[in-house]
Amino acid sequence: MTDPSRTFLYVGTYTVSLPHVQATAQGIYAFERMADGLMQAIDWYPSLPNPTFLDVHSEHNLLFACGEVDDIEEFGGGGVSAHTFDPETGALTMVDRHASGGEWPCHVALDEARSRISLANYKSGSVQTIPFGDDGRFVEGAFNVQHEGSSVNQERQEGPHAHSTTLDPSGTFLIACDLGMDMARVYELDGADGPLTHRSDLVVRPGSGPRHFDFHPNSRWAYVLNELSATIDVCNWDGDAGTLTSIQTINTLPDDWDGPVSTADIHIHPSGKWAYNSNRGHDSITIFAVDADDGTLTLLGHESTRGKTPRNFALSPEGDRLYAANQDSDTIVVFALDQETGLLSATGEVIEAPTPVCLKFVLR
Repeated sequence: MTDPSRTFLYVGTYTVSLPHVQATAQGIYAFERMADGLMQAIDWYPSLPNPTFLDVHSEHNLLFACGEVDDIEEFGGGGVSAHTFDPETGALTMVDRHASGGEWPCHVALDEARSRISLANYKSGSVQTIPFGDDGRFVEGAFNVQHEGSSVNQERQEGPHAHSTTLDPSGTFLIACDLGMDMARVYELDGADGPLTHRSDLVVRPGSGPRHFDFHPNSRWAYVLNELSATIDVCNWDGDAGTLTSIQTINTLPDDWDGPVSTADIHIHPSGKWAYNSNRGHDSITIFAVDADDGTLTLLGHESTRGKTPRNFALSPEGDRLYAANQDSDTIVVFALDQETGLLSATGEVIEAPTPVCLKFVLR
């Protein structure tokens, strides 16, 4: 088991208010998990405005953060920052910044094999890849794809809104969830600075709004979280052809819920036995059992996040804890995860963090 005293937690936040959030943070926040398993604050570190979503390259001690705005003067839109982290202290140092190729970049994903990152620009509806060197500094070769299209929800789907990018387990394909187009678009990757080649699309039910995505550990199943309909599409993944086929659509909220509908994040447990997603408005984590034969989901229950507007959440490296970031309560609430049942129970640990929206663990 990993030594719990040698683990960092980095928290992405909002530092500038947007129509959907009142910002209270100053940058990226760092915590260290101590010998007793509890988190202790280290400090906060400057970044671009709204360093919301994060990803890390542990081998090279690098962290990348979106700058989720549309008005960085030098870029004419949003940006992304590169940071090094000290493996002994957890301290971050920003070493570079780059245009995101669009507006409101809300998701960043690392492609270690090609030494590049991919970004989803929500407001402008584009996807961009950017290569980087071993020191984290960005190099020439950025590639941008602009999505085109819309769907039935005139308020939220008037145009394309790329919301996340996910590398498939083989590293051959990139899946971009687009909330505005009701689509998960599959691109084939070509070289470190080569183009994204459109291979296929998974079209979900109109008005669903695909947001986040995760693969099962067996690499055969994939899960699309739909923000607007509060559903999950369970898919078969053909890793040779680069295609997704939906085999189940399941609700994430109780049947009698009549409040706001807005899912945020999804993760499959490392064991492959359970799936979890966060629900804003209902302010809960939904717990599903994963069928070992076909990957379909069965609802096990809901656990309150003990806070408002849960965004991203993270499973501990050991898979025995779930950390839920409550954006509008300025808290991260820690839950024990039963390794036999997959159910959650609050541990009583509540980490104070301003406007937390993304959580990334780093093992020292």
